[in-house]
Amino acid sequence: SGGGGGSKVEQALARRHVASSGERLRLLLQKESVDGDIVAVYSNLAFENMTRNLICHMRSLGMHRFLILALDQELCTQLVDVGCSCFFDERFGEGFSEHEKWTFELKSNYFRLLQLKMSYVQQIVENGYNVLLSDADSVYLSNPHDFITKLLAADGGIPDMYIQSDVRPAVVESHTWVCAGNFYLRATTAARRFVAEVVRIMHETGFPDQDAFQLVLTSHGQEVPFSDHVRFESAASIGFRYRLLDPLLFPNGGLYFMLRYPQKHGVEPVLIHANQNWEKQKKLTRAGLWRLSDTRRCIDAPLHAAAADDGDFAGGADKNT
Repeated sequence: SGGGGGSKVEQALARRHVASSGERLRLLLQKESVDGDIVAVYSNLAFENMTRNLICHMRSLGMHRFLILALDQELCTQLVDVGCSCFFDERFGEGFSEHEKWTFELKSNYFRLLQLKMSYVQQIVENGYNVLLSDADSVYLSNPHDFITKLLAADGGIPDMYIQSDVRPAVVESHTWVCAGNFYLRATTAARRFVAEVVRIMHETGFPDQDAFQLVLTSHGQEVPFSDHVRFESAASIGFRYRLLDPLLFPNGGLYFMLRYPQKHGVEPVLIHANQNWEKQKKLTRAGLWRLSDTRRCIDAPLHAAAADDGDFAGGADKNT
């Protein structure tokens, strides 16, 4: 992705006999690191065009050092023409290339896909890097890394994590909900313990990462009915500190495309997440946020939503991601 890292790293990455997936990841982290931070996007083949669209946004903002965390090997193969760093952990076999629908089903492919995602997060922080992770169905209107760097400085370097809100305004209990699709996690001791606890809860219960995040952070899940017998370490007991990002600046799909909260408040978001929507490309296109041509090349496009879809957003159980 045009980043630095030195010729030795480039030569090592070019060799076919890199010892292991773990070693290859370490080399890519070294190559793409910006002052100890990794900007990363997780995606699979089903979201290839979404990934390309986000890359177009990133490069238009001068963001050229980032890492694609692939959930299947084929995505990396397909993105060769983009010229960006892409990593797939071969220890997960062929990975998961299909669009897996959100489900409560224990040990589903959706759950296994999320296990791979969290494995990536865990490996990055265990290697000593902070990570700004985005879901592929996000778009950037300004550089979120720059924004969070300034926010962290203003907060005195205290929070271990900044995370997107997944609020549904009509659902009172959702006002504390987090979105595990977009967050900045620092490689602190508390953060390592937090990730390990999320991974453990997922393994023992079979429930998604977002609900495991929520359980540790606020002692309750979201729409997953955690048993009272599920044991967990809370964020407070771990000493893990976090902040919800402003939902006007980091809106979820319901707030932006349906309720149009940022537009009504005259706020230009930093990041928009097209979750809670099935017709993602259609909505992004109508909002002037689709920057990929029919030939899959980046094009100049208005970054402001001319007419995002109207519609009522009651905030039900739809967790299309």
